[in-house]
Amino acid sequence: MRSVIASLLLLATVILAPSVTVACTCAAFPDDEAKAAASAYALADVVFLGVVRDIKTKRWQQPIAVRETTFEVLEVWKGLSGRNPAVVRSAMGSLACGYKFDKPGEYLVFAYWDVEHQILTTSMCDLTRKASEAGGLVRELNKIKGKGGQLAE
Repeated sequence: MRSVIASLLLLATVILAPSVTVACTCAAFPDDEAKAAASAYALADVVFLGVVRDIKTKRWQQPIAVRETTFEVLEVWKGLSGRNPAVVRSAMGSLACGYKFDKPGEYLVFAYWDVEHQILTTSMCDLTRKASEAGGLVRELNKIKGKGGQLAE
């Protein structure tokens, strides 16, 4: 009987307790820029350099809002065969691991294809960043691209 009461109290606590806010937690990329670029390149479906042309906020699934950012694609390393512009979705807010693009900023984008919703996605857990902060990554991506996407051992 005590275990039933304890279980009910635990269940009531979970249901009635205020929601706990959990911050976004990301797996770390290697500190070595070459290894980080290679890892991010291998994981991503799409890698490109682009300029933000438009940002729209949309309701996705209540209460979650997302930003859909439209890019003019300047250079492609992986996955975009002639698709211009590219639209990338990201959750709103750092608690949801969302990445906030600024208009008319230039960005290096590592994105993933969301097959269900037919849109590219990215987050703050990826190596997506402002182009002004991505010089070393761009150099490494150019090395990868020069080798047909394969890294030398």
